[in-house]
Amino acid sequence: MFLSSNLHACDCPESSTEQKIEQANAIFQGKVVDINTNWMSGGMKVGISVEKVWKGQIGSFIFLNTPFEAKCGQTFEKDQTYLVFANQKRSIKTDKCLGSQPINEATQTLNILGQGQEPSARNVKPMMLFMTALTILALLFLAFIILAKNKNRNAKAAN
Repeated sequence: MFLSSNLHACDCPESSTEQKIEQANAIFQGKVVDINTNWMSGGMKVGISVEKVWKGQIGSFIFLNTPFEAKCGQTFEKDQTYLVFANQKRSIKTDKCLGSQPINEATQTLNILGQGQEPSARNVKPMMLFMTALTILALLFLAFIILAKNKNRNAKAAN
């Protein structure tokens, strides 16, 4: 069997910072607050509290998808701040080739990008409402299951 240390290496095309800025349709700075496995997309789902935006319609909180590291996924650490280059189609995604990096390594890129803007608050309330409704539905479903099991136990005990 042929084994190589480059078997899972990510092969990104060479591109300058300016090219990466041009190619990304979302560029923002934010702190990672949550990291979970996203089995549906085959990678990780990262919750980011957005602090500044240079490109794209980005709210103050966003879920970002990235493939697993073996497939060029960008690695993130909770409570760390990053400069994120992403593309958005149905969902917002990044990988190692797009140019995301920890903020403490992004001085040169930040100098090119300039000041940045505050994130918009447009998607925070709908996201919070959706998450609240989803939580309430899950709790109601759980209560229904518990009540149904108790009813069945009481019926069996009465017989």
